[in-house]
Amino acid sequence: ARGLITRSHGKGSFVSSAVVQHDILSRQGFFDTVLAKAPRPEVRLLAFEPAVPPARVAALFELKPGEKAVRLDRLYLSAGRPVMLGASWLAPDASTLSRADIGGMSTAAVHSVLLHHPIASSTHTIGAELAGAAVGHRLGVNARSAVLVLTRTRFDVQGRVREHNRHAIDPSAYEFIFSAEGETPGELRAVAA
Repeated sequence: ARGLITRSHGKGSFVSSAVVQHDILSRQGFFDTVLAKAPRPEVRLLAFEPAVPPARVAALFELKPGEKAVRLDRLYLSAGRPVMLGASWLAPDASTLSRADIGGMSTAAVHSVLLHHPIASSTHTIGAELAGAAVGHRLGVNARSAVLVLTRTRFDVQGRVREHNRHAIDPSAYEFIFSAEGETPGELRAVAA
């Protein structure tokens, strides 16, 4: 049985924690994946507020200088252990919602049910980087530990950006898989830097 024991140099051997597996080719997002597959799942709402996004994000939304989008930060936990930190920007019309509106819903559901702009497509990139102090603190990992980073931009049927996300993920607790029958749907590329 592979993956049941974790060995750490200088620390010893331990029973491995459960790993959440996310099929990257599925339409299921992080919120729904964590709730469906994590033992004792929890999603904490850290921030939900109108704010001026970084210039690169403002350009995606075609915002004028100083115009606000909505910042949404969530911490995803599995059995009390942080597995992912999501930093998201939502389209400006999300400012009509409250923390209570968004607290128990995925962003896809928010766009579809509350804002009436269902998600029609998305682009994803996956990379890795050092956690850094802020992310390391939230995920409970060393600042010099590697984390997976998934960046996702979602679009409505008119091709307008509805959200832009950046998820920092502890790879010891959350992993991406993909499965396909026949031809792989869409485009799947792996790029090494």
